[in-house]
Amino acid sequence: AIWKQAERTAGDAKTGAEIVFHIGDEGIRARQANCKGEISWDKLVKVKKIAGIYVLYLGRDKAYLMPKRVFRGSEEQIFLSMLTRNLPQEKRRGIRA
Repeated sequence: AIWKQAERTAGDAKTGAEIVFHIGDEGIRARQANCKGEISWDKLVKVKKIAGIYVLYLGRDKAYLMPKRVFRGSEEQIFLSMLTRNLPQEKRRGIRA
């Protein structure tokens, strides 16, 4: 369901716009077009890595897709450290810093 939703939104100019993430100890801030949102760590249901994409689940049918290609330099390692520090292991199966 999430992959189909991603395909639909990718074709829409507004919702298919680039998403900019700011990740910190307080949570994740996302900005896309004119929309902003904040996700505290406790609101994430789980995080999975599937085929080079990190899937940040907010619910059963809602998630952010974060491809590995968006990370520059050591950003991916910093992201993984944040996940390890702020999410219990059961919410980040298979993901290690």
